[in-house]
Amino acid sequence: LAYVQSTSIEQFLQDAPEVLSHKDCLCILTNVCDSLLSDGHADDAELALFQRMVTALGWADQTFDPYFKTIALKNDKTVLGAYPGTADEITALSPHHALAIALLYMMTADGAIGSEEIGQLEAVIGEFEGLQKAALKYVRKTKVKQFLDQVTPSLTPEQRLYILTNVCDSMLSDGNVALLENKLFQTILTSFGYNETSFETYYQTIEIKNVKPFDTREFKPKITHHRRRETDTEEGIQ
Repeated sequence: LAYVQSTSIEQFLQDAPEVLSHKDCLCILTNVCDSLLSDGHADDAELALFQRMVTALGWADQTFDPYFKTIALKNDKTVLGAYPGTADEITALSPHHALAIALLYMMTADGAIGSEEIGQLEAVIGEFEGLQKAALKYVRKTKVKQFLDQVTPSLTPEQRLYILTNVCDSMLSDGNVALLENKLFQTILTSFGYNETSFETYYQTIEIKNVKPFDTREFKPKITHHRRRETDTEEGIQ
């Protein structure tokens, strides 16, 4: 913040490429793009500034376009339709319920909820009043298989892909994938009609965004929120 307050964007775009590798630049651009599109759209001024960053960091618009499209898809909540509101108890699963429930299953898969995951959950479903509370009640009493059998037929292909990209983002949000997280993701992937090959391009972009090629340990949060598991014996990776 101190740097931004004292340095012009022109100076930053001149200096930054000298200390960044190709992988660094791509990771930074995907994160800036995710921030840019986090509310589902970007105005002309924001897009113009982002295009300047893309060019300054050594990328052409058409080369970065596949990454842009994946991140835009991940942030396009309109595919869920209108939010119907929700009661404390879920009787009929809506696309919004499916999203929140799938995210909660992933967040609790390894028995530890990191601050990155909490932040991502808030960003994705925080605007939908009552959704998190209702989804949490559902997750506590329903097995994953029952959920997937119930919800998959009711989702459009676009809704399934939107949910998958957000679940993948949650899984990779701390830069690591635990065994139980990967197992759960493969289960959801298969249920939604995808496999590793067909989802690969989306996965690669989300992985680039979350797995930093530069050292970020100095800025890691000190607190991790833990949840006790009843039956799992495998340890999650933090």
